[in-house]
This record gives sequence, structure tokens and C-alpha cells, in this order.
Amino acid sequence: MNREQFLLMQGNAIATALVQKGYRVKKLENQIAWEVEQPDSDQWLLLTFIPRPVDQWRVLPPARGERYSEIYEMIEQAIGGRK
Repeated sequence: MNREQFLLMQGNAIATALVQKGYRVKKLENQIAWEVEQPDSDQWLLLTFIPRPVDQWRVLPPARGERYSEIYEMIEQAIGGRK
């Protein structure tokens, strides 16, 4: 499995976890990225993998708060802390 396939597999696992928690998720074509709509909100976020310099999954726009902490916890659980 090459790196792109691995990241797509991780992204799909994250998307599945988000959907199970009530988020709406849509895969963007030709990108390792997903649009994420928060429950009870019309705000969309972008889930994507940032290769350098951080080499990790990120939600954009960056923000802080309980909802974002929840999303990052779901990301970690979905991929098991693997990069």
C-alpha cells in the first residue's frame, strides 16, 4: 500500500467516525480532503492531511473549543494514533 492509499484509508476511517457522531461528511474529488458539516450548524470545516512540517490530520479553519477537541479525539480514535 502506498502513502496515498494509506492516507485515504485513514481519512475514510475518520469520516466514518464523524458520520457516526452526527456529522455530515463529503469526500472532495482528487484530494485527500473531506468537507465536514457540524451537527446543528451550517458551518463547514475541511478535514485534510498536512504533510509538512506537521505530518498530521488537521481540521481547517483552525480553532479551539470543545467541538474541535471532540473532533481531534475522534481522529485519534479512528486512526489509533498512527501516521
